[in-house]
Amino acid sequence: MSQGLFKWGVIASPLALWAGFVSGCASAPPPAASGQYVALRAGCLDARTAALIVREAEGTIEEVSDFLALPPPQGHVTVFAFRSRLALMLWLFRNCPRRWYAGAACFETHEGFHVAIPLSGEEKESLRYLRHEMAHYVIASRFCDVPPWLDEGLAQIFETRPGEGDSAGRIRSSLARSPDWVLDGIVSIPPGRRLTRRQYEIARSVTLFIVTRFPDASGRIKGYLETVTRSRDPSVQFAEWFERAPADWEPAWREFVSREGSR
Repeated sequence: MSQGLFKWGVIASPLALWAGFVSGCASAPPPAASGQYVALRAGCLDARTAALIVREAEGTIEEVSDFLALPPPQGHVTVFAFRSRLALMLWLFRNCPRRWYAGAACFETHEGFHVAIPLSGEEKESLRYLRHEMAHYVIASRFCDVPPWLDEGLAQIFETRPGEGDSAGRIRSSLARSPDWVLDGIVSIPPGRRLTRRQYEIARSVTLFIVTRFPDASGRIKGYLETVTRSRDPSVQFAEWFERAPADWEPAWREFVSREGSR
């Protein structure tokens, strides 16, 4: 063998091994369990955990659908559960490149809706990822041009269970350091735009503020989602369903944040 071929062999062998490793990690896990609305794919998963994932996923679908006074989406959503974040990242890189960096994801393909979550942390953390993405699934299956603040706000509300912490304290501290009004800017973020960490936390707080402020909040939110469009002024559309423009709600919302953060 010539020296040149030998050098190429030295280089190509580890590359081939790496390519095989990546291909294996990026492969979809095998079917594990299914329910009325959910088909679960996960490797090396015991029956108890598989049943828990399906139960939590379907419970969230029903909970979000009930809140919005809608029937559950038709058909099955496929949940892909990965034992490592690396496997999740590589699978997303192949199947949803725009979300390859995400900790979890919900997206639609020609095969239907897919939800991908990690199982590498504590069980409670994995279930929060699951409930969060299932909320995104219900919303995405019914509405278009969903404003990011409400999409992420609702998903964060439905991901938690009673007694689990939230971000009110961090928001209160952030507002104290930067007193500029923020609600009009949050509501004006266009569909498809990724929120910053601070915007993400504010989105949850604003959504929770609306839910607790209006006895008929679910109907208002549903009406807003059904009619909102990127072609009209976001503040005007917000005011049509929530009685005031975002800037006019800012003092009451800040008071709400102060109360929540002090609990």
